[in-house]
Amino acid sequence: MLFNDEAIYGVAESIDDTKWFCLPYEGIVENWKPLKLKLVEGIFSDYLANDLGVRLCSERLKNLFDCHASSGDELQWLPVEVTGENGSSETYEILHFPNPPDILDKNKSIYALDSVVKPVLSKTAVSGHQVFAYPHAGELRLFVSETVKTAIKTEGCTGMELSKAPVV
Repeated sequence: MLFNDEAIYGVAESIDDTKWFCLPYEGIVENWKPLKLKLVEGIFSDYLANDLGVRLCSERLKNLFDCHASSGDELQWLPVEVTGENGSSETYEILHFPNPPDILDKNKSIYALDSVVKPVLSKTAVSGHQVFAYPHAGELRLFVSETVKTAIKTEGCTGMELSKAPVV
């Protein structure tokens, strides 16, 4: 799942020094202080692009993920308030994976040193997962099952492009 780059959708930008924050690759985030962002040049979407490099989800998308997540999908939600140019505000949540599953096929994925350049998922390892990322994937990689993809389309969620990930 990637951000949609259509010009109609806005981008949430940092208001102050929040652009320098960094989430851990793994582990529960404790003592979270909700962030405040501003929406620029467009409308709110369910999967909102941002200058923090995080998975910023609307309440509708959060609820969809929570509803479809399997018992093996550990999701942590971190609240964010995004204020629009007209003063309206929307509540969003950063999707964080405290314990991402080891789902990569190590022989087929392409690496540059310790970084994954092209992930190839292991069919066996992803079975049973619905909403997930892999360890050290960064804060933008996000994978969903076909079931979740269908639900996203059925609900008409906005702001994302859905494509197939290689699975062997």
